[in-house]
Amino acid sequence: MTTIAAIQGDGWVVMGADTQSTVSEYKRLKMANDKVIDNNGVLIAGCGMGRGMDLMQKAWVAPKPRKSRMSIDELDKWMAKTFIPQMRQLFIDGGYDMKDDGEYAQHEGAFIVAVQGVVFYIDDDYSFDREARGVTTSGSGGDFAAGSLFKKDLSTIEKAKKQMEIAVDAAREYDVYSGGETRIYVQEA
Repeated sequence: MTTIAAIQGDGWVVMGADTQSTVSEYKRLKMANDKVIDNNGVLIAGCGMGRGMDLMQKAWVAPKPRKSRMSIDELDKWMAKTFIPQMRQLFIDGGYDMKDDGEYAQHEGAFIVAVQGVVFYIDDDYSFDREARGVTTSGSGGDFAAGSLFKKDLSTIEKAKKQMEIAVDAAREYDVYSGGETRIYVQEA
């Protein structure tokens, strides 16, 4: 599994991730590729099966919003009408989207996406939302990271970066499926 986390600030986002990939209960890899990527100005973090991140990292250019500064409502609509449909088409073309007759479309994993300083959580059924508390996590170490960030001063990018490093380090320490290095990423609107 993994640890991915994001802190939503006022017009900025700080993301963090570990660098371990768990191949089986007995084998782990220190990943050469990051779990968070900047794809055409969109930060994307993924956990679960690595195929989705492989496709988004190597075989896709993420769509950009048409305007340089969109409202939350406009970004929600862009996510629903543009980003997720293009992401799903990428997954279909790459053999990663799964759907049998009568089932809903899904993929194996979860994604945290930041665009224009706003964080979105995309679940395995392609549904999305924004976390009202300002901290979004996923993966096997996500709860450790979230707990570490609880009631911390996250009011500036620098404070958020420091706390994110502590949070991912805590997940790496206590979650057997997280490890390697802690990497931090910043996006400003």
